[in-house]
Amino acid sequence: MVYALALIGNLLLAAVASATPTYGPYTGNNWAGSVLESTQYAAITGRFVVPKITYPQPQTSGLAGAAAWVGIDGYKTCLSADFQAGVSLDIVNGVVSYNGFYQWYPNAPVFFPSLTIAAGHTILVNVTTTSPTTGTAIVQNLSNGQTGSVTLSVPKNPLCRLSAEWIVGTYTDTGVAVPLANFGDVNFLNAVATTVSGATQGPVAGPIFNIIAPATGQVLTQTTPTANSVDIRYIGP
Repeated sequence: MVYALALIGNLLLAAVASATPTYGPYTGNNWAGSVLESTQYAAITGRFVVPKITYPQPQTSGLAGAAAWVGIDGYKTCLSADFQAGVSLDIVNGVVSYNGFYQWYPNAPVFFPSLTIAAGHTILVNVTTTSPTTGTAIVQNLSNGQTGSVTLSVPKNPLCRLSAEWIVGTYTDTGVAVPLANFGDVNFLNAVATTVSGATQGPVAGPIFNIIAPATGQVLTQTTPTANSVDIRYIGP
């Protein structure tokens, strides 16, 4: 992300402009994917192939982007916190970048400096919570063997653990909505959420969402869940 997901300062990624991006909670038109909300959730995982992104038509320059991630909370009954990890997908003045990240919202997102990611790489993401204030995020690049991992304790922003989600989402940059990049297709496979009691659920068990262009109302994505996967396709201009 050209954002440092707000990791401002620590990491400046060469191909992207420094800014203050935010992958926030659900606001009604910024998520595409599947959300589970029937109980309390302790963990979520999913594997996907990084897509080749392009500008949405008719855009030919500037910034466009998205993020493919899995996470706990950030939906409806718990907008005050969410814990997520995945890959940012950005194009800035024609330069494409892919970066692994984690975020315990409302804290700023942070990139994993140890990860090199390219279109076509297979990524496995795991987000696990051991309590409402502690958790671990792991982003593994199965194509090159690199892994980014972090364990956090965030007592000031406890999770509710009331939802689990597989998402391709838009984000804001210094408070301004960034155009959704044409991400083609992101298919989360081996998609499983684990409840605090140890039961497992797949994407088909919850509602699905699609991203809508705020200015025009055009539906930009198509989400198709199964028992253990959720396919998210870009269908915009």
